Amino acid sequence: MVDSRKVNNIKESIFNYIYITTLFHMHDNTITAKNIIKADYI
Repeated sequence: MVDSRKVNNIKESIFNYIYITTLFHMHDNTITAKNIIKADYI
């Protein structure tokens, strides 16, 4: 028998991992975009 709490914990940790990595990538992309915009103005 599968423990549903365990399954939920696994699902939650996978979701958190994806969420955090997506946030980090978005943050990196924003910085890169800002740098490109700055480079265009100079």
